[in-house]
Amino acid sequence: MTDSDLQLLGPDEITRIMNEVRDDDEKPIFPPSAQQSPVVTAPWDQPALVVAGAGSGKTETMAHRVLWLLANEKATGIRPDQVLGLTFTRKAAGELDERFRKRLGLLDRAGLLSREGADETPKVSTYNSFANELFRDYALLIGRDPNAQVLTEASARMLAREVVTASVDPRLAEIGSVSTVVKQVLGLARAMGDNLVDAAQLRAFAERVPEQLHAISLSDTASKATDMTTLVDRADTLGRLEPLVDLVEAYEQLKLARGVVEFSDQVRLAIQAIEEIPQVREDVRSRFSVVLLDEYQDTSVMQVRLLSALFASHAVMAVGDPNQSIYGWRGAAAGTLERFLDDFDGALGFSLPTSWRNDRRVLTVANRIAAELPGSEGVEPLEPRPDAGEGEVTIGFYEQTSDEAAALATWMAERIRQRDKLPTAAILFRVKKHMRFFANALEDHGIDYVMVGGEGLLFDPAVVDVSSTLKVAARSDEGSALLRLLTSSRWRIGTADLQALVDYSRALAKREAGEQSKSMREQSGHDDIASTADALDSLLDERSWLPSHRISVVGLERMQSLAAELRFIRGNRHLAPVELVRLVIRTMGIDLELEANEHRDTAVLDQFIDQVASLQVSMPGLSLDALVEWITVAEDDDSITTPPPEPQPGVVQLITMHGSKGLEWDLVAVPGQAHLKFPKNSRDTNGWFSSGALPFEFRGDRDSLPVFDLDSVTTASDFATELKRFKDENRDQHAAEERRIAYVAATRARNSLWLSGASLLPAGKKPSAPGAFLVECAEALGADLEPIPDSGAESRDDTVVWPPDPFSVRRERVEDAAEMVASAGDLDDEQLERHIEALLSARDSREPDAPLPERLNASSFHEWVTDPVHAQQQQQRPMPQKPWPQARLGTLFHSMAESLLAAPGLGDEIDFEPESFGDAELPGLDVDRLEELRQTFLRSKYTTSRLQPLHTEIEVHLPLGATTVVCKIDAVFADGDRILVVDWKTGRKPVGREQVRLRGLQLALYRAAYAEHAGIDPSLVDVELYYVADDEVVRLEHPMTKDELIAQLDEARLQL
Repeated sequence: MTDSDLQLLGPDEITRIMNEVRDDDEKPIFPPSAQQSPVVTAPWDQPALVVAGAGSGKTETMAHRVLWLLANEKATGIRPDQVLGLTFTRKAAGELDERFRKRLGLLDRAGLLSREGADETPKVSTYNSFANELFRDYALLIGRDPNAQVLTEASARMLAREVVTASVDPRLAEIGSVSTVVKQVLGLARAMGDNLVDAAQLRAFAERVPEQLHAISLSDTASKATDMTTLVDRADTLGRLEPLVDLVEAYEQLKLARGVVEFSDQVRLAIQAIEEIPQVREDVRSRFSVVLLDEYQDTSVMQVRLLSALFASHAVMAVGDPNQSIYGWRGAAAGTLERFLDDFDGALGFSLPTSWRNDRRVLTVANRIAAELPGSEGVEPLEPRPDAGEGEVTIGFYEQTSDEAAALATWMAERIRQRDKLPTAAILFRVKKHMRFFANALEDHGIDYVMVGGEGLLFDPAVVDVSSTLKVAARSDEGSALLRLLTSSRWRIGTADLQALVDYSRALAKREAGEQSKSMREQSGHDDIASTADALDSLLDERSWLPSHRISVVGLERMQSLAAELRFIRGNRHLAPVELVRLVIRTMGIDLELEANEHRDTAVLDQFIDQVASLQVSMPGLSLDALVEWITVAEDDDSITTPPPEPQPGVVQLITMHGSKGLEWDLVAVPGQAHLKFPKNSRDTNGWFSSGALPFEFRGDRDSLPVFDLDSVTTASDFATELKRFKDENRDQHAAEERRIAYVAATRARNSLWLSGASLLPAGKKPSAPGAFLVECAEALGADLEPIPDSGAESRDDTVVWPPDPFSVRRERVEDAAEMVASAGDLDDEQLERHIEALLSARDSREPDAPLPERLNASSFHEWVTDPVHAQQQQQRPMPQKPWPQARLGTLFHSMAESLLAAPGLGDEIDFEPESFGDAELPGLDVDRLEELRQTFLRSKYTTSRLQPLHTEIEVHLPLGATTVVCKIDAVFADGDRILVVDWKTGRKPVGREQVRLRGLQLALYRAAYAEHAGIDPSLVDVELYYVADDEVVRLEHPMTKDELIAQLDEARLQL
């Protein structure tokens, strides 16, 4: 019997059988739609391209595709571990992996998986992680270190800065400041790497083309002077490529010498291994029979080259949406989807235009925006799902931004409060700096909100306070950072006192200059204005001088308090950077301020500490000065961003349009749509005539880019004409990207969409007309969009109160709380003792309110089953826990394990048991101990064997009767045909049977949770503890079953 004689199960039949075996608490599986079915059942031995519109259910379609292939294994010959799924973000990879595992569990229970397939799972990864794995597997074959440290963006800029500042090339002065040169060196290095351009090729271009243009200028005597100037300027700009190429080579050599790589290097080196060693390609192709590529429109030239080199003529299915290609600025290649048919011969084409997310009026707006996109005639407009509601779109244009924000807040408040079920909501911004107006308006209307991302992690106000403190502690000339602290909401030093402090610094400088003449001071470089930071510090000592310098009593008290804190921090600059950052946060009270503000996220401080920890691991011996230099470099680039949290019902998220991709909400607002603001004008339309840009002829996507016809230029006038046409085409490309951003923003809304703009922006002098997208959408809906007449008014939104109120709009509530505390009066010792006795008595005598909580953490499970009464008392009246310095070491180890395993989904912390550290003390971070842990980990089986990382810090919920246990698992590996779940421990091994039993409970929970999560037999899951310091593994040989764990909880309930 041949494959063609086998009867294939259809996707509808597979879905029906799976639904018959699913448990009652499992969601039903819906069969694929009429549009999705051809994608699901496409030939398994041919490449295919699926153009999937926004909200078209592509993840569900890919899951059905895998189910169909595996259920028909007798015909397809495909098993789960032969399926590879790649996507861009860790979040998307995690969602796809979870979908696959749950469906495969049902497929197995339905008897539709072979015995071999039941023990296997598909491999799901991000594009970067997949390239990282290839690089590390085959690096030695091309003479590279597989354990090379991956540079963060800021670390890469520091390395490039080192190269630039070491150069003595006088031509660099023509390019600009050190920061400008660094940025251009990095940009050119990555562009050359992404397009595999040799330095010699670029040098030849940098000599040939400027000479050609200068020759034209010398022979042309008829063109206008302005055209001649344009020609010569562009020739000079291209000539600067040569010194930049020299610096790029030096930068690459320094990376090699330091044993570090960038993410883009890993892709390039993986390509090198594939192209130089044919066996590498065959090894990878033999592992994966089916490849699914998600968000293919966002892949770069180099990623496409890697994938086509590996999987050309292979069963590759790429899924993407050209209308959502919005990452051209970070390397996504133009026209990637269109070129798939050339890169993968014989590819079939499919389309998924039905949106299962958006209501009808939202789709009307989205389709109107997309209609003007280049190539839109080849992309089907979005269609509503059969049961789609009408939806609503509200459009408005206002005089002032504050008017717009107030109207939007009212709109949000009405819809949040009128719905029976709290909706999710977001406000999407093209310009980040205007978020505060809308946040204030939401606050005024009593709406919960959270600002996501903002200006990047380093520009979060709390992080700015930390970095400003570090700068002033490290350098006495950091005047801007000191001014930030002095005028902050905490210290609130006014202008008169600031001027008095400057006057005092001048007087202090003159006194220190003594009898030196002015010429001597100038010759020695002595300034007549002392460092303001030094002057501030001297306020703690120079008591007799102060009255004559007009510093107010209150101002002096505040300045001296700040000076004392800064002196204390300087006195601890010997601490390791992570410990010093923590000290700054505690000393300045920054963490307390965040905790007190419900609209601020304390996670930003943890994320900043994680960045410093990663830097500290990659740069042993990191000093405070080097840390401040890193902060300065990173701020200049604004590259460190915070990941967006999941949408929460009733909480409005303020986020950028780029950051919103991949998310969806019930209510979405897109304000700020004024002429030249959104859509934004392109800042640079010069293309490859910009300084440091890679000429388009070297780019892999050159066929999709504007062409400058240099051969047609014989005069300066010809050049000016051709340059204008070239710039117009670049401007059109930018306009198309802005339109795609607008399309992404509109399609985030499930049913309610708000679109608006304002005539007068903050600090604006001239009124603006409505933005082009706003006008188009109004026309599409037949809505009236009245222009705002020019009344001659100026923006009233550019006025701020200074110094700022530390409580802002929270002042009334804070004052009310303070009054309540004050009115309670003081307690003497006897009264305080009576209160304590009453509280203890209430604790001991009260009846439990509920038998067991609905949710438990795995780490507290043993407390509930060992002493449930005490555990419930602790839950009702939790006691603060002593901070353990050993946890600092564990946090850094966790960060290190993330980069070493290079797996998606790491969380924030590992479990740490204080008692396991005994009496050990860590007054500061023990870097040597961390390095010992790192070396031990590198030698362990988790990095040196063929164990395949599947997850790290994955959160899994395990239902145990009426209680759900939340399990945060450190790492999951594929170990042949088995699964290995590991819990890292940086402390000592457990001593005695009781401690071993407690650890065993937690591992048993992890085993049961992951088996249920992955839909596999628990007997195939091994669980173990790895004690890194001892390099010892403790494996649990006979873990409790799920039924036994439930029995433990049932016994605890009886005790309550």
